[in-house]
Order: sequence, then structure tokens, then C-alpha cells
Amino acid sequence: MINLMSVPKAPAGKRPSRFRTLLLLALLLVIGLVCCRHVLVNALVKLALNRAGFEDVLVETGGIGPAHLMLRAASARLPLPAGALQIELEQLRSDFSPGELRAGHFGRIALRRLAIRAPAQWQPVTRGQGSGFSMAPLFRLVQQFRFLPLQSLIIDEVEITSGRQPATRLRLDYSADADGKKGRLVLRQKGQAAAPPLTITIARDDRSLQAHCTLDTAAFRDCLPESLALERGAIQVTLRVEDQRVRLALTAADLDLAGWQLGRAELFCTLEAFTEQSGEGLVFSEDSGLDVSNLRGPFGRLAAGRLSLTGTLSWQEAAVMFDWRPATPLHLAGLALGADSGLKIGQLTGEQLSMQAKFSRPQDAAQDWGRIVFGPGSRFAVQHFRSEDVQIERATGLLPLKIALGDRGQKLDWQPREPVFVQGLVTGPVGFVPLHLRKLRCSFENTSTARALALDVSLPEAGGALQLTWKAAAGNPEQQLVVRTPEHLQFGPKASLLQIFAQPAMPLPAEAVERGLFKAELQLKWGQAPLACTLATSLRDGAVHHGGFTYEGITSSHHLQFAPSFRSLKSGAVAVKSIEGPLPLRDLELALRVMPPEQKSGWPVLQLESGRVSVFSGAVSVKACPYRFETGRISSCTFSLENLDLAAILALHPVDGLSLSGRIDGSLPFAMGPKGPGVYGGTVRSVAEGGLIRYQTSGEALKRSTYGEYALKALEEYRYDKLAASVDYRPDGQLLIDLHLEGKSPALSATRPVHLNIQTKQNVLSLLKSLNYSQGLTSSLNDWVRQHYRPNKTK
Repeated sequence: MINLMSVPKAPAGKRPSRFRTLLLLALLLVIGLVCCRHVLVNALVKLALNRAGFEDVLVETGGIGPAHLMLRAASARLPLPAGALQIELEQLRSDFSPGELRAGHFGRIALRRLAIRAPAQWQPVTRGQGSGFSMAPLFRLVQQFRFLPLQSLIIDEVEITSGRQPATRLRLDYSADADGKKGRLVLRQKGQAAAPPLTITIARDDRSLQAHCTLDTAAFRDCLPESLALERGAIQVTLRVEDQRVRLALTAADLDLAGWQLGRAELFCTLEAFTEQSGEGLVFSEDSGLDVSNLRGPFGRLAAGRLSLTGTLSWQEAAVMFDWRPATPLHLAGLALGADSGLKIGQLTGEQLSMQAKFSRPQDAAQDWGRIVFGPGSRFAVQHFRSEDVQIERATGLLPLKIALGDRGQKLDWQPREPVFVQGLVTGPVGFVPLHLRKLRCSFENTSTARALALDVSLPEAGGALQLTWKAAAGNPEQQLVVRTPEHLQFGPKASLLQIFAQPAMPLPAEAVERGLFKAELQLKWGQAPLACTLATSLRDGAVHHGGFTYEGITSSHHLQFAPSFRSLKSGAVAVKSIEGPLPLRDLELALRVMPPEQKSGWPVLQLESGRVSVFSGAVSVKACPYRFETGRISSCTFSLENLDLAAILALHPVDGLSLSGRIDGSLPFAMGPKGPGVYGGTVRSVAEGGLIRYQTSGEALKRSTYGEYALKALEEYRYDKLAASVDYRPDGQLLIDLHLEGKSPALSATRPVHLNIQTKQNVLSLLKSLNYSQGLTSSLNDWVRQHYRPNKTK
């Protein structure tokens, strides 16, 4: 039986109630959500992971019910500043209740497998591709983590792979108490029941969340790839999350990781997040810092160090900036850099430091992607600096560094507005007095094609400015170093190159230099070819006072090669306008050349090509006079006497009652032997006009004289037409003169010629000492060269 019941029609002009319409729409929405729940879950998971910084997210959902959620598989890529991680998971199941979801809990999660793959070699993410990773979401997540959202988490297999290294398989277990106030996470190697190497305990209260991590690196060693082997040590991390800040404390002791050994390190910082219109970032409070002791590794070591981390780290869409303003001075002690620790610093401190760094994505390769600037008030102090070639006891100054980083290279600029003080500078055998480096400008540039260093500095102690440039081409071992004086150095009693040397002792005291204008250029080249070193110098308007002599109007020029052999590239010249002293000299001119050693293991030879000096109203000249440093001997050297005035010679060492007139020429063969200088076979002769000899003796002198009465009578007034003498000087100081005179003596006969032969002996060392001039000058020069010149030795 079918009953047909009529439904009364709604009154004309009436519509269905609004409640029925909303109910129908809600029903349709629920049906749609149920039917499309997989698509919806996939979209929500992708959105959440993308916002957290993951890329290439793929999700495959399984069963979805009112109290559970299953994911068959999921994968994502996490780009980090040092590389990218590939993350995969299999068979995830989450069990929960509606009440737990409303309270923000996800219940219980079980995961069969989590795989993390890292690249074989960590490389920076390509700047053209960009990176969606940001610390801000992670930091905000930690700040908002006021509860423990999981009752339990079990990952049966955590697989970590790095390049071609064998995979490491771990098991992770996490459980929380019933009220969710405490939790414990344990990570151990899969299949082992020993004490877990990594334990994390979590606790929360109404005001903060705390986490404490303990890592036993020796037990954790088997859980890591061989490239990240932890030999020993312990690490503890404490994290405290408060309403507006996060406090982090890390302590590592007796750590051995990948060739690095650490005695102890403590990191402590307080972080606060901020968001501005231009970007977001983190603030490191004044109590943030790092203490390190006994750090050793492949690239150096550090005995102790303290670093304040106070500052601000901020980032925008395309830039990361760090403003570092340490609250306490930087302090490093026992610092050694280099694989062989060739560079050592006893102590390095920094005061009033400030630094701003910015890293961005440039529009093209020509632009810099990084810039680091130290504040103009930043100061540094270095004590006990040691390297293979340089030592510095102390150095202080301002540190307004500017560093630019780009794809095409890096550039550094340093221009302190105050002098840099350097004390105890020693390079090789040369030591320097305390120096004040003024108007310092230093720049270093490193590109894909070349490296270059330029240094300009003013040294008041040296009398002016110096320039240093160093260049090296990429892919080419050849390097070049040039040190030059852009302008003349102005020498004086308190400023000269001699003033800056503390050791070795210079042949000439620094205070002896009264004035002078000096220029020089030193060039060094090395690489595949042997070291090449040249030095060009020039001096003009020089004045020196030393040893009782005053040298005025000194000019000189030299162009020397020190390597691969020591020699002159062209003849050097020395000129002195006047030499004032017991023996006045004028217009000294020397042409010098350093000749290379005759043998590979020998010493160089100083060749006096020519020399001339005005003395005794005449001149003395010499040619081809070699000085051999190896033997300390001058051989085949002859001094030529030109028109010397006998009266001037006698005035040098007067004899009572004796007066002379006339001029002489001659030659004196000079040789420097093992026992000292000597003259052998010298000759002297009068010029054409002859001269006059007057020798008036007293009676007592006549009795003591070794000459006969006839000779003395003849010399009372002797007009000679010819004077000839042979001269010999022995190294013991004995001067032997055989004198032959031809002329007339009115005291004997007005018309008859009188010939005299006179032989005299005298030790002239006392005479030379009275003139403050002796063989000490030559021996000092010889000793100095022997001490500081070491010829190459062949096997």
C-alpha cells in the first residue's frame, strides 16, 4: 500500500528558512572535505614546510581518519648556507584524539624511516638560485614552543648519508609525561642497548621552556661518518625559552673532532627577535660571548680566547647584515696560524671594536656580495708576534678595516687616522728601533687573475715616506715586491735610514748624519726562476761628521744586484765636495763596481775603477783597485801623485827648523796584506822647476842628528833642481825613504853642484793616530762585510 501524502505549499511570498540553507551548505562542505581530505592535507603540509624554508616538497598521504593520520612517503630539500640537505621519510603514523588536537597536541607519532642525505663536499648555495631558508621562522617557533606537543615520537631508523660515506643508522625515542611538562629524547645506534650517546631532557612551566642536551662524543663516534669522527669529549647544551628571549649555553670539553682538539669552550648568548618594516632579525645581548681554551687543529692553535658576541643579526629578502658591537675587549692568547704554526702571536687584544657586515645577492657578477667594515674607533694591540721571517714585540693602532667580497675577488683597505706604533721589529738579521707608522694606507686585492698589495707609510725616523707594492699573477708562481721612496728622504741628526736600525751595528753612527736627500728602490722577483733582487740608491747634498772629519757635499748613486749574484748593474759613483779635518781633502770622486765572485762559493770583489781627490794643493788618483773581502787584500793598486805641494805636506806634521817648497809627482804601489797595508817600490820625483829646502838646527839638535855636518850645512839653504825618492812602507808602521837631491847650496858653494843622498826611517802609526785615521777603518769595513755577507756554498 502506498500512501500519498500531500505536502502543504508554503504560503505565497514565503522563502525557506536561512537556517536550512546554512545547514545544507555546511553539509556540502563536510562532504567535500571528506572527499578531498588527501588533497587538503597535501596542500597544508607543503605550505607549512615551504614557509619553514623547505623546497621541492613532495607528500604522499595514506589513511586519514578522525583519530589518525598516515603519510606513506614525503621528501623535501633544505638549502643551508653551507650546502643543501635532502630529507626523506617513510610510513609516518600519528594517533591523536580530537581533544588533544584542540589543545595543540599531536599525540603519538611513529616513523619507520627518516633519511638525511648531505653532499659529499659542502658548497655554498648558488646565489643565482637563492635560498628560502631563514632563521626567523625557526626562532619564532622556538619562542612559541610553550608546551610539549608530542606524547611520544619513535623513529625506528634514522639514516644519515654524506656523499659516498657508508650510511649511519640510528634509532630515536622520545616520550613525555602525562601532563606534558617533561620530556626525554634518546638517540642511539640501531640494534644496541648500551647507554645512549645523546640525551635531551625538556621541561616547561608557565614562564619558560628549558632543554638540556648531553652528548658523549666517544659513544657517539660510531653513529657518525668517518669524516666527522668524534674521538672523545663531551658536549652539553642548555636552552631556555622565555616570553621575549631565548638563552643558550653550550659547554664542550676535551673534544677531538676531525683533527681539531679542544680543551674547553663555553658559548653563552641571549637572543631576542625583532621584526621591522625593512626586515627581521636577532639581537645578541651584552652577556653573549664565547670563551675558548687549548684549541689545536690543522691550521693553527689558540691557548685562550674571549670574544663578546653582542650585536644584531638581521636579514631582508636579499641581504643578511650583522652589526657587531662587543661589550668587552677581544682577547686572544697563544695564537698560532698556519699548518706548521709558522705565524705565532703571544697576545692579541681589540678594544672599542665595532663591525658591520652585509651579505647580499648582487644583480650581476661585477657587484660585491659581501662587505665588512670596522668602525673608525676600533683598536688593536699585538704582543710577541713571530713568523718565519718577521718578529714584533708589540704593535698598537686603529683598525678601520674595510673588506669587500665579490665573485670577481676580494679587496681590503686599511687607513688608520692615527699612527701605528711598532716596537721590537726584527726581520732576518736586521732589527729596528721603535717605529711610528704615520699616514698609513694599506690595500690588498685578490681577483681571479692576480693578487696585489699596496702600502704607503710615512716614517719620521727615516726622514720621509716609503711605498711597498707586491704583485702575483693567478696560476703563475712569479711574484714581485717593490719598496721605494716616492720622494727624497730628508736626512738629519734625528732622521735617517741609519736611525731606524737597532742591529746590526752600522759602520757609521746614526747621529753622524747631519743632512742629505736620499732616494732608493728595492725590487725582488721570485717564483720558478731564482730570486732576483736589485737596489738603486741616490744621495745628494749629504753631510756627515765622524771620527774628527766633516764630509760636505756628498753625492752618490748605485745600482746593485744582490741575487742571484751580488754585483753592480752599472758603475756606482761617490763624490764629496770637501773633507774637513787634520788632513783637508777636496773634490773626492770615486767610481766603484761590485764584481761577482770568481767562483760560486767565493766572495764578491769591490773594484775601485777610478778615484781622485784634491790634496796638498795637488791631486791623488788611482785606477783599477780591487778589494777582495775574502782575503782582505787590495792588490795591483797604484796611487798616482800629481803636483803635490811639499810645503802643504810638511804642514801636516811640522819639523822644527824645516821649511820646504816645490812640487812633486810620483806613484805609490799599495797592497793590503794579512798583516796590514804596505807600499812597495814607490817613487817620487820633483817637477821641472825644482824647489827650496831650509833646515836650521840648533846646537843640541846638531849633536843628536844622524846626518853629517856637511849634509846639515848644505840643507841650511838648498835649492834643488832634481828630487827623486824611493818609498817603502811596511805593515808594522815603518816608513823607509831613500832621497836623492841634486842642486846647489850657497852655504857650501855658490856655483858648484851639491848632490845629497839621505835615508830616513820613521814609524808613522803615531802620526796616523794623531789624525784619527788608521787601519781600523779598513778592518771595520772588512769585518762588517764578512759578518753580513754569506756567499753560496756548493756541495
